[in-house]
Amino acid sequence: MAHITMAALGYQLGLRGQKSHILATLWTAVIVVILDLSAPRLGTIRNSVEVYDWTLEGFKGGLLIPPLPASR
Repeated sequence: MAHITMAALGYQLGLRGQKSHILATLWTAVIVVILDLSAPRLGTIRNSVEVYDWTLEGFKGGLLIPPLPASR
């Protein structure tokens, strides 16, 4: 969905013939932060390992599926 928004925005600015350096810089910063958060152990934004441990502990409980109601 983001690629459609980016394409539409680029097309509209291209039709107007305006160059928006601020918008391009902002968009680049957003994409860099998204990519950095997708690989947090490699990028410059460092997260604590406790967050991952907490998530893994949440999955240890498993999923409890209630029994089906008795048919009449």
